[in-house]
Amino acid sequence: MLHGPDLMSEACRFGIDKGWRHYFYGGKAEVPSLLCDNLVQKFRGLAIAGTYSPPFRSVGGLEDASVVQQINDAKPDIIWVGLGLLKQSRWIEDHRNVLEAPMIIGVGAAFDFLAGTIRRAPEIFQKLGLEWFYRLCFEPRMLVRNWMSLVIALELVFQMGSLEAPRQR
Repeated sequence: MLHGPDLMSEACRFGIDKGWRHYFYGGKAEVPSLLCDNLVQKFRGLAIAGTYSPPFRSVGGLEDASVVQQINDAKPDIIWVGLGLLKQSRWIEDHRNVLEAPMIIGVGAAFDFLAGTIRRAPEIFQKLGLEWFYRLCFEPRMLVRNWMSLVIALELVFQMGSLEAPRQR
């Protein structure tokens, strides 16, 4: 299993000879530009179809349709989504039927890691599967928020599973 930043790097490297076009959706305003600069420098010949840094508010109706059209017009082979765990999953699910790219991949903090705006855990933590622990030490608010969302979701699932079916009369 590859972690988001590793998967993105490998796909960028591998896709150069294949002519894959990459679109980057997510990150704070400056992150997609930094990300692309770093990736193009690391992978000569990388084809970037475009980037979009969404606002931190809900995007609806016409604005969302415009962004979808912008992405489809760019004709990417892969759309990389870096919005954070739950938000990116929801965004991908909501848009997978209207986006024309063959692949849409959520990679979480990979944008920040590869853009250089957040330091990645040392390799020993990565190899031991403890990158989450390293991030917890340096970004506790972000990870606690994600974990709390997961706990709430699991609690709802367990509550639904424990509900009795209506009795037949």
